[in-house]
Amino acid sequence: VSVRLGVTRGSVPEPVALRPADFRRHAAFLGGSGSGKTTAALALVEHLLLAGVPAVLLDRKGDLARYADPAAWDVPEPDPDRAARRVGLREAIDVA
Repeated sequence: VSVRLGVTRGSVPEPVALRPADFRRHAAFLGGSGSGKTTAALALVEHLLLAGVPAVLLDRKGDLARYADPAAWDVPEPDPDRAARRVGLREAIDVA
């Protein structure tokens, strides 16, 4: 199983995917303000959690605070696939 991160920006776009085992140590997302670091990191972490790979996130800016809000999980999700994914994700998350 691999997690697709996106595609390369070369003349021939190639998929960029990593195996969950590639994240057994540390990972960092680097880039300028507004470059999509938080969005990419959260998408990756959600995929890893759903695959059973634990993650510890330190949120010094509050970008992840929505995960700690119980009301956020109760908002109806009309797409059944996304709703099922959200249930699995909620069961995998332990906010402290």
